Amino acid sequence: MSGGLGRKEAAELLGLGTATLLYYERRGMISPSRLEGNGYRLYAKADLARLALILKAKDLGLTLREISGLLAGIEGGAAVEALREGAAAKAASIRQEIRELDRRARCLEELAANPGLGSCEKLRAVAAAAIAARAA
Repeated sequence: MSGGLGRKEAAELLGLGTATLLYYERRGMISPSRLEGNGYRLYAKADLARLALILKAKDLGLTLREISGLLAGIEGGAAVEALREGAAAKAASIRQEIRELDRRARCLEELAANPGLGSCEKLRAVAAAAIAARAA
């Protein structure tokens, strides 16, 4: 990889489609180190490392917007702080999602155990609204 990898080789190495690689380019998340005179893109080791970071961040659940913010922080010299803040914010968001999913699971488990309305507040609210709509 003396001069870099072409688009197809870089995409294959990282398990991406070439269209995904181009999409990341259009979003400004990656840009090849070199463009040959014939327009071919060449990706250097640093480009591949950046792409690997993007993929890992996606795997951790970050959105492309969040990843772009993280990359901007890294480029601004705040790499560790940007990573710390981004990771903490995403972890908090995931914990909130887990709490909500846990609440939903408890409600569904209660419904499965007792097909009546039980104590699930949302089910009672939906039932009350349905009854009120029928009465009107």
